[in-house]
Amino acid sequence: MDAKSPQSRWPVIDRDQVILYILGVALVAVLGVRAAMDKRRARRSVRKIAASQTLRYRIDINRADSAELDLLPGIGRTFAERIVADRETRGPYRSVADLARVSGLSADRVKSLEPLITVGPAETGGEPPQ
Repeated sequence: MDAKSPQSRWPVIDRDQVILYILGVALVAVLGVRAAMDKRRARRSVRKIAASQTLRYRIDINRADSAELDLLPGIGRTFAERIVADRETRGPYRSVADLARVSGLSADRVKSLEPLITVGPAETGGEPPQ
């Protein structure tokens, strides 16, 4: 059946098809741009803590998860995961300086984090293994 014949169920002419196609492509493009902007905005909402920034609280390295530790300057996802793994393996940190026991963290880097972190009691309340 021809699209122009009166017996056609959907009598859509060529010009209407082109317009519908253009509108469909435009809609997909707008939705794609909107999704990309939302994703970009979400990424910007979580920023690293600047070393010079004044904080209302310090991050407790005995309780923080890797996502919270990742916010610290100079600590990326890999170091954050190493800190958590070290804490789970070797027990809680007794001092901020103990953070240097994590593979790859230098004493200088740990010292630069001192204003931003603290060492609270372990979640389990037990003593670290000897």
